[in-house]
Amino acid sequence: MTFSAIVYKNLKYNLARYISFYLVNSFIVAVLFMYGTLFFNDSIPDNTKSVFNFSFVAIVLFCIVFISYTQTYFVKFRGKEFGVYLTLGMTARDLKKMTRRENIIIISISLLTGITAGLLFSRMFYLILGKLLQTIEYSIGFDSFLLTIGVFLPIYIISTFFTERYLTKLSIIEVIQSSSKKEVATANPFVGLVSILLFGLALYLLPKIYTDEIFDGSKAMLALCAIVVLASPFFIFGTLISTCQLFIRKFPRVYNNNLLVLSNLAHRFLSYRTILYVVSLMVSLGVFLIGVGYTIHKNTVTFNDLERPYDFMFVEDGIYNHVSPDEMREVIEDSGGKLEKYAVLEYLSLPIYKMKDGKVKTGERTYFNGVLVSERNYNKHMAANKDVKQGSMLDVFLDGGEIQTKPAEDVMFLMRRIVI
Repeated sequence: MTFSAIVYKNLKYNLARYISFYLVNSFIVAVLFMYGTLFFNDSIPDNTKSVFNFSFVAIVLFCIVFISYTQTYFVKFRGKEFGVYLTLGMTARDLKKMTRRENIIIISISLLTGITAGLLFSRMFYLILGKLLQTIEYSIGFDSFLLTIGVFLPIYIISTFFTERYLTKLSIIEVIQSSSKKEVATANPFVGLVSILLFGLALYLLPKIYTDEIFDGSKAMLALCAIVVLASPFFIFGTLISTCQLFIRKFPRVYNNNLLVLSNLAHRFLSYRTILYVVSLMVSLGVFLIGVGYTIHKNTVTFNDLERPYDFMFVEDGIYNHVSPDEMREVIEDSGGKLEKYAVLEYLSLPIYKMKDGKVKTGERTYFNGVLVSERNYNKHMAANKDVKQGSMLDVFLDGGEIQTKPAEDVMFLMRRIVI
């Protein structure tokens, strides 16, 4: 029997297992292709595309974890089969050669069917996005194919390389036992308590660091909290039941009646914590991305009204846009409209930079054009009665919030002379 015949018979014998493995990879390729079409779609505005680009990066990271785990699990599941081959005289090099040929077949078919599925479902994907967000021109370019293949192949090849190294280092007994071998690490309740506390603390600190409320918006602290949020669930899953047992032991009757159930659950959670962790990451990522997209969609009108509270706004300076109220009313009424209110606000448009310790933060601009208004003009325009202290400024936000602060403490205006 030739080596190719062995590979063919092996594929035929384990067809059900290979089909599930193949479907997982085809699904990943289809998702990559559909998002790849958005990545290179020029009809999508930049602000919307930034959300899709972030989603695509998140999907790539998930693919790295998911493909690596599924391939390792698939190889471990075939431990007894590999053990028989090694017993009959095959070497680790022969096993690597066999798995390599199998992977070439799976990769080829997965890419073919995955891209085909992506082509079929991308049209429906665009229709759904058009209903939720806006009308997007349907287009598929050659770059989408290259991106899909360029992302999927390296991940799969690198994962295959580490899987082959795993097979090389194992003995016959270890290979045979790998399919039934469970995690034997003990569940330490103390680790669970610490993980839960760190997870809650990181979730509390993340938004405050991101909004510069604490740690001056330190990127290092932001990254550290993000890593803790992503990593701590792995330890929480493995020690969750053991941690709960600490509290249930205070009720001896309940604990003794459910001792077998708690022990079984603790073993199951510890054995399958990797699967639970990967699935939880996938679900959390999906919920997060859907929530971000839906929030942006629902708040677009609100943010637009806050930034542009009037139907018509124009800037009048010493050269341009000298329009009187009567001229504006005439233009609007000639177009079938009605001028209900005409207000003039005198202000200066200046760039504002963040400062720290009396120095400008290089490259960190608060916003491009800050609007500086006198107290008198602000009160007149807003029908308010604000009293700004000498040497201070009233910082007004789009959402209606405001705070009095000294300009020299955290902001700097680039100006020569201002007379208010």
